[in-house]
Parts: sequence; C-alpha cells; structure tokens
Amino acid sequence: MTLLNTINVGGTDFGLLNNTAIGVCTTPAGSEVKACTFADSFELKAGVVVTIKFTYANTYGDGSTTYPKLSVGGTSYPIKYATNAYAGAGAWINGQTVPFMFDGTGFILVANLMQTSVISSANTTVNGAPLYNGANVKVMFTSALTGTDTSTALVLNYNGNNITVKVPVNGALADCVAKAVDESGTTAYYYCQAYTTFELLFDGTNFVITNNPVVYSNSDCEIKSDGSITYKNCVRSNTIYQYLEPQGAGTTSFDVSGFDWTVNEAFHLKISLIMNFFLYAEAEGSFGINNGTGRLMINYKSDKITSIIFDDTTKKITVQTNDNIWGAALVFGVPTNWVVCP
Repeated sequence: MTLLNTINVGGTDFGLLNNTAIGVCTTPAGSEVKACTFADSFELKAGVVVTIKFTYANTYGDGSTTYPKLSVGGTSYPIKYATNAYAGAGAWINGQTVPFMFDGTGFILVANLMQTSVISSANTTVNGAPLYNGANVKVMFTSALTGTDTSTALVLNYNGNNITVKVPVNGALADCVAKAVDESGTTAYYYCQAYTTFELLFDGTNFVITNNPVVYSNSDCEIKSDGSITYKNCVRSNTIYQYLEPQGAGTTSFDVSGFDWTVNEAFHLKISLIMNFFLYAEAEGSFGINNGTGRLMINYKSDKITSIIFDDTTKKITVQTNDNIWGAALVFGVPTNWVVCP
C-alpha cells in the first residue's frame, strides 16, 4: 500500500495516511453509475479526497430526481455540488480530472468552488469547469458572436448543455440579443465583437452577464450596433467631447442623436461656452436615456445662460444665452460600460 503526501521520520511514515487517492473512470457519459478504479488501496472515510480522471463527460441526470453516482469498492454514492445540490448532466467534460471529497454519505465535487476562465475559439461552444448554482465563468471569445436577427437570445453550449445568456435590464433579466449593423449595404447581426470577454454567473438555469463587456477602437469613434460603443470627436479620457460653432445669435445646439437609444443610461453633463477666447459661462447637470426617451436635468447654470432645452424629436440639446458666443463645448461623463478611444 502506498501512502500519499507523507514524510518519513526515523523510518516511520507520517502524513495524510491515505486521505487522498487517484483513480480513473471509463464509464460511458450516459450511465448513472460511474465505476472507478484505483492503482492503490485506501480507506474510504469522511474527509478522504479522491481525484478521478474521466474518459467521458457526464450527460446523465437532471440534478434533482436523477443524478450520477461514483462507484468505489463496489458501492455507489451520490455526487453533489458544494451547495449540497445533486450534480447533473454537464458536471464534467471529456477527459477532465475532477477532485471529490467524501463526506460519509456521498462525494462532493469540489472543483466547482473555483471560477473558470476560458478562451473560446469555437464561437458559442464553451468547455470549462463544472457548473453549479452561483458558479462564475469568464469567457473571452476570439471570434465575433453572430446571430440571425435582433430577437433571438444568445445561447452558449457549455460542457454540452445549451444555456441561455441573460442581461439585467430595469430590475429584471432579459435575453441577450444581437444588434443589427449595416455593413456596406448588407445587414449583419452581432452579439459581440471578437476578443470580447463576458463574466457570467450561472443562476441554476441561465448565464447572467455581470460585467460591462469592453471593446476598444482606435479608428474614428462612433456608436456601433455590434456590441462595441465608441465615439466621434472623443478625447483620450473618460469623456465625450463635442465642440461646435454657434448656430445663430446666442443659440447653440448639440446633436446627441448618435447615442444608442435602446440602452438605458445616465451621464454627467457639462456645457462650457466661450467668448473672446475666455470662458463665458458654464452649466452642469445630467442627461439620461430611458426607454428611448431623453431626460435632461440641469443642477447649475450661469445667469448668462437663459435656457437649456432638450428636444426629444430632433434629439438636440439647445442652449440660449444673453450674448453671441464664439464657441461651445459639451462634455459627457462616461459610465463604466462606455468605451472611449484609446
């Protein structure tokens, strides 16, 4: 018998006393009982960790009334997650080595305590660590994820199981759908660009995107429909900057129609007006988009500014002043999920 993880003191072995064992399993994926064989003998008791290399994935069980079992020494024991929920299909993939801890009545799959980071080059097919309710998965897609319309939800095939991807919207979970973009007269549909990273939380049924996927652009900045958001006339900071010559006596209008009006957002707003190369007047507030409608709130404005109005039809912010100004600058503070030109 071989003792694992031991030290020898005066000719006597001390250590874990066979509290670990390594085995293999070649049972087919769809079988309920996974028979394991071990090179060394050991005593199966509470606290023992067995590490099994599976030839095949597990496709058996719904994780509720049916679930896979490990057969050790001729006795079958249920497999559970650390949450005490039973394991089900997709608990491991082909060729995966998985550690389990025996708690006296069953085997706890301890590998799922870790977040898995995956680089996927196979479009929506992703293989990673076993899932459980509350598991975190980070996936970087090296290819763009494309769709066929703007209503079909993104579905990832994770460890052989189709899992719908959701996004939090207005206090609820909505399907992650593709956006249409016109590519030289041809409409294409994108869930995300290549090399986009999703941080996903598995809620037991769906993947929920918990991060704000970022894609940078060093080309002309603009708002795109394929998941990336960049800007025209932006500066190298966390702001959008727009400079205009006045469009009439004392009147300046900023066009904000280029924003993505399907995304509910709120931004810090600052307006600076220039006369004779000096600062003439300023205003500060917030601008928000709510279900396709703009909302403007000004917390402060100079008494030289008579009015600041947003027109929801023309999608313009118009500033009226007492005097004819030479120039005007509008700056939006960018939330964390907005992307700026590097």
